[in-house]
Amino acid sequence: MNSSIKRSGVAAVLLLAASMAVVPAAGATAATTDSHATVNYVALGDSYAAGQGLATPTGQPAAGCNQTAEDYPHQLAAKLGYNLTDMTCSGAVTENISKNPQSVTDASGAATSIPVQASALNASTNIVTVTIGGNDAGFAPVIRSCVATSADGPVAGSNQDFKDPNCTEQYMKKGVDTLSKNIADKVARHLESTFKTIKKAAPNAQIFVVGYPSLFPDAASTPAAGCYTDLGTEPSSVSFTATDVAYLHSVEVQLNQTIAEQAADAGVTFVDNLPASVSHSMCPQGPSSYINGIAFNSADTGPLVNPASLHPNLVGATFLATQTYDAITAAGY
Repeated sequence: MNSSIKRSGVAAVLLLAASMAVVPAAGATAATTDSHATVNYVALGDSYAAGQGLATPTGQPAAGCNQTAEDYPHQLAAKLGYNLTDMTCSGAVTENISKNPQSVTDASGAATSIPVQASALNASTNIVTVTIGGNDAGFAPVIRSCVATSADGPVAGSNQDFKDPNCTEQYMKKGVDTLSKNIADKVARHLESTFKTIKKAAPNAQIFVVGYPSLFPDAASTPAAGCYTDLGTEPSSVSFTATDVAYLHSVEVQLNQTIAEQAADAGVTFVDNLPASVSHSMCPQGPSSYINGIAFNSADTGPLVNPASLHPNLVGATFLATQTYDAITAAGY
């Protein structure tokens, strides 16, 4: 792959990460439990909850939302026999759950306004799951800026100028890690407000905050040769320098801890998915990986970058469903 193709691919990757799963779903799976009453389950969140890039788009609540029938809420509802309303949506931030409608655009360019996700909650809601915070932390554009054209860089950078050997230092301003500061300040506040909104809107529900799986490995799980594979490697590539793999994993750890702290403060259950997935990240790619690397579409039509890139694969979505199932059943449901 020549450098011009690499750079156009990197630019496309930027577009991909920016759309982290759109899909509020009007009721999707109707079923009753083996006991007397139907359990009403509402799923909230972004693309990691919506199953972006998996096999079967639901088209709910509008085309362009990227929700799939294989997402962890659908798997969970089927396993437990719950009545599911899946409000998960690519690109969602906390305020799309609590107060601001979300605008999504389909392949034709038509825009649709998605209702506030918490509008699906009420006093009859029994179970809520929510995966949110990654887009508030700006993780999608951050990852895009770190995509490298070789193991030694350069990386795309926030300006896509391909000047820097890695992206880590661009987030340090006068000795302050701006990503860390954003998570500790703004993201934490938004999570706090959102979890309060969910509790108020669903006063009788058990609420499970489903943490993100590990996109990047920790030091113990990183191959001795590093993670880097060339852009365009089939079926997908892990095009990040060693410096940035370590840094981005540390950002994931902080985000995970912040979500856990805010869930604890709100008195809701946190499902910690980072420890059990850190050895199944996108690096290295293989049958045991829960996260897709960067993949390019071979067809002349559609997006250059496959929308499944940098999102959980089917094994990863099933992992999230299993982890959440264990938490729900441990709580007595």
